[in-house]
Amino acid sequence: MVSRKGASEGFVSGPHPSRDSWGFHHAGTNGGRSLPRVIVLGAGMAGLVAARILHDTGFPVQVLEARNRIGGRIWTVQDLGVPVDLGASWIHGLRGNPLVAWCQHSHIPIRRFPRGGVHFFHRGKAASGFRLGIKGMKGLARCALRYGHLRWRASLEGPRGNPRPRLMDLFDPLIRDDTLPELDRSLLLWLKTLQEAINGAPAHKVSISELVLVTPWTGNAVPTPGYGPLIQEMAAGLPIHLNCAVRKVVFQDGVVIVETAAGNFRADVAVVTFPLGVLRSGKVCFSPELPGCKRRALARIGYGADAVLNKVAIRLHAPPCPRKMERLGWLPGAKPKPVAFALWTHMASVVDAPVLVGYISGLAAARLDAAGGEEAAFKKAHAVLQVMFGTRLPHPVAWRSTRWLSDPWAQGSYSYENGLSAPEDRLELARPVAGRLFFAGEALHPEHYGTVHGALLSGEKAAREIHQRFCCRRPQDPLVPWRAQKGTWR
Repeated sequence: MVSRKGASEGFVSGPHPSRDSWGFHHAGTNGGRSLPRVIVLGAGMAGLVAARILHDTGFPVQVLEARNRIGGRIWTVQDLGVPVDLGASWIHGLRGNPLVAWCQHSHIPIRRFPRGGVHFFHRGKAASGFRLGIKGMKGLARCALRYGHLRWRASLEGPRGNPRPRLMDLFDPLIRDDTLPELDRSLLLWLKTLQEAINGAPAHKVSISELVLVTPWTGNAVPTPGYGPLIQEMAAGLPIHLNCAVRKVVFQDGVVIVETAAGNFRADVAVVTFPLGVLRSGKVCFSPELPGCKRRALARIGYGADAVLNKVAIRLHAPPCPRKMERLGWLPGAKPKPVAFALWTHMASVVDAPVLVGYISGLAAARLDAAGGEEAAFKKAHAVLQVMFGTRLPHPVAWRSTRWLSDPWAQGSYSYENGLSAPEDRLELARPVAGRLFFAGEALHPEHYGTVHGALLSGEKAAREIHQRFCCRRPQDPLVPWRAQKGTWR
């Protein structure tokens, strides 16, 4: 039940596949109480979770989405002949992660990925990250000591000390230190680039508390068909309007009016799931204006501007290296400069095809995103692969790239911790306004921000708040698939 031509064209209706109820209870068992009409703004993970739970509980629900597709910053494409996630792709952490339980319940295979250590390539010759780390131990040891000192200093400055150490304060002095061997400094620059990719932001903006130690045993995974099947399962049966960009949200006298390019919608309650970049941009106006405490929290949380993680996915004619090599790297030299596409994953073990995905973040990503089109990103990524594999590089047969910073409905990839905000800011953004506006999204989860399961849990929380306020005050869990019995996975 998706409208692709906007609100004024009505819904494209038709039968939808039978499915389990995700409601708090079956629709119509709320004691005869009239449930309020709900509009969900945004068809990403958080919005679709909230919409599906409320819809299956019996709330009249409509979903408005500015794009011509659902999923938001989750985007699975088939252009390379196999499913590739151009947006969110990882299941971060496996123990207790609701996404693992959901995939098990829905029989969607997941796989630990990437496995093993990093293999660095230059002109077709590979060197293991472990062996290079042994050679560069002096620089790595000094980095570990400096990290301990900076964390100790940060602990003395309180929750919002000024200034607080950033990842730049850890890496840059060592990268510039000519007393360290060139290999050591090159490894440190690569590690800095890795941390920028993990956090989706340049090192001068990311708090040092966000340093992630990546090992061959880091417990991450991916759904092997991509996130697309989860998005489709979640959206089944929902009335969704595509190409329906929101201009203004008016909430007064117990009514919410949403003004869009395709017409106006009226409801009793709205769930706002826009990315922080959209909320900050002024593309959507609120009347009356959102409370000052919420606007100040919005300004403090790290997102967008020159912070982004972009990808280039390339399918080659043949694999350039054994499929067991899943983490690939390129050592960018020893000068402290923005680095592009030093990190790659080899997807052959997941999709059974010679697909490489390159990652670019930090200032290099922001500049390329703003200045060039998708083809410019591909050319830059392919040039790095030519340095890595030399004449052994098979020719590309298809590719796709992203520009999340230039995307008007994202204006960034995901939120990060910049040392200027506190968990209370994310909780403040999630608080309802006037009992009519509710909020959800990855950036609003105080612990799991920047993750898909953070968005999922935030959407569930918003649905729970609406259910308790307007239907059943007794706390209860919805009948969602991630609360099903856990199984096994490989």
